[in-house]
Amino acid sequence: MNEAENQSKRLVTPELIAKLRAMLQVKQIPSKMREIPHWVCWRGEYRKDNPKLSKVPADPKTGRNASSTKRETWGTFDQAHGHFNKSLTLCGLGFVFSEEDSLVGVDLDNCIDPATGIIKPWAREILDDLNTYCEISPSGKGVKAFCLGDIPEAGSKRGDLEIYKSGRYFTVTGCKLDGYPDEPQEVSADILLSLWSRVRPPKAEQKPKAQESGGMADDDEVIRRAREASNGSKFSTLFSGDAGAYPSHSDADAALV
Repeated sequence: MNEAENQSKRLVTPELIAKLRAMLQVKQIPSKMREIPHWVCWRGEYRKDNPKLSKVPADPKTGRNASSTKRETWGTFDQAHGHFNKSLTLCGLGFVFSEEDSLVGVDLDNCIDPATGIIKPWAREILDDLNTYCEISPSGKGVKAFCLGDIPEAGSKRGDLEIYKSGRYFTVTGCKLDGYPDEPQEVSADILLSLWSRVRPPKAEQKPKAQESGGMADDDEVIRRAREASNGSKFSTLFSGDAGAYPSHSDADAALV
């Protein structure tokens, strides 16, 4: 396969765009989230050396690239949905997390068994603990959960698990998981901190470093070296408290220096 043929395999085809657009279930998107003006659209791109589809956020007002840290590139839900309907090259909608609201997003990747469609046990346990609004990701292989709460930092990722409260956007499909609430729910600090510890494990206590050559030696080491010196016998005598060879204790102390 030549380079041109290889590149053609990485184009986002109209068929893929149509499939992704068809996933959007607007009526099932939580009303609490629709009220917050943190919405963007997104388009799919394949980037060099990355087999996964990149989801590039788009400003719903201008169509240009959006940023999860620039509020002026976000819009209302109606603006995003309207722009999505007008531009057939867009693949879906997205929600931006910000410090100004209390929404936290949890992304569980590769957690749906492609053969059975069943959610894997490790992910099901997390979703049951959160007990909040959950939906299937555009890939069909992952699940995103949206809840109310807080985490120590803006967000982090480890393996197939991500959690964020600001500086990141999530795609939104509205493909709600049955058995979970229709709206984001308040989640206890204990549950979120436990989840946070899975993506940001506490650092293990560091053991004191071994004494390096040339550094400060401890008392025992100083005494050992003094006893082994050329005048070690004199030191041993004085150190044991025998100052008889010196006219005063001051002279004896000086001899130790």
